[in-house]
Amino acid sequence: MIRSPNKPFRFLALSTLILTTFTVAGIGSQKSPLQVSPQSNVPAPDYFPPGRNDAGIFPYVLYNLKEPSLFQAAKNPTAVSFRMSVVGYVTAWMMSIRLDVNPDGSGQITSATSTWHAAVKSESKNVSPLEVKEFLQLVDKVGFWSMTKIEEISELNGRKVYIRDGGAWIVEGVRNGSFHYVYGPNPKSGPIMEIVHYLARDLARLGNSELSIPGYPMDSTHYDKLLGRMNEVQLPNLAKDFNVEVYRLMILPTWGNPIVIKVQRHGDLYALSVRRLDGQAGFDTGNLVESKEIELSADDSKTLAGLVQSLNFFQLSEDDSVVGDDGDDWIIEGVSQGKYHVALRWCAAGYNPDKRGLKPFLTFCKFLVDKSRLSERPKNKGHKLI
Repeated sequence: MIRSPNKPFRFLALSTLILTTFTVAGIGSQKSPLQVSPQSNVPAPDYFPPGRNDAGIFPYVLYNLKEPSLFQAAKNPTAVSFRMSVVGYVTAWMMSIRLDVNPDGSGQITSATSTWHAAVKSESKNVSPLEVKEFLQLVDKVGFWSMTKIEEISELNGRKVYIRDGGAWIVEGVRNGSFHYVYGPNPKSGPIMEIVHYLARDLARLGNSELSIPGYPMDSTHYDKLLGRMNEVQLPNLAKDFNVEVYRLMILPTWGNPIVIKVQRHGDLYALSVRRLDGQAGFDTGNLVESKEIELSADDSKTLAGLVQSLNFFQLSEDDSVVGDDGDDWIIEGVSQGKYHVALRWCAAGYNPDKRGLKPFLTFCKFLVDKSRLSERPKNKGHKLI
């Protein structure tokens, strides 16, 4: 689901979207001319190779956001830039996030948002050479340059999926004089969304409320509501401080109380913040009925540090492709050394945990639950989960 804008869409935006978004997801890859910054009083540059019509409405989106053409930038063989963009079919809300790499290996990340023909809001931040290096490694790892399209989510557990408020996404890149892009509507979890996630979360530092990314665990509206009722903060915002180390476990049973256990490091010791709502995560989540702040002992802190190391959290995949109806979601978020990561496992304790390699994951979760002093352990339909 895409973030909803505060301003209503205009009729022109909706009619244009209807006429231009019935396009087959596809690919373009070509070398070509000099980068031009679009201005309101000059013609729009060519954003994609002439004669290609497999980028949907994005030439209009990028021009509206006053974005430069990466296609034209490819004439310069030293240019290195990547950009993800998204537009909502119904809301006409649009966003682009662009990484420009400098000759010294550092970079600049620029995000731009708007609704159709409204004023553009943009923000730029510096990116360290290490962050740029890690991003470029990810691009190569997921095989961006050989991708042909963004895979659309169409089925879940054999059932047809209907998207109520969908949108179109595109990822572009220019490097070594070559321009490449991958386009598609309503994407499912996959390698291309890892690039989107890295640009938005790790580099632009955008939270879930600013951009909800398909294939990643938390729907922004529901997740924000849960956090608000638990008096919890958005962890991606904490990644701005390189020295913060914090992890948060959220257990969301369809027929059980939502539970959050957050652990934060202070020197050699850890402290827990524990929250429980009295509703059911799959329905009305209820109100905050239990809240605790607990300082762990030196021994417990040492044990927890070992569990964090064994978990190898930042190397976990965001999900393991095991999904189902109802059940319970187990979400671990973490921030360390300026990085944010999230991992979700459906029915982690009850559905083939050994076969799925979840022993370190569950050991970490059980330790937090044991030390939380909750009056009620996590349950679903009255049955204890761990």
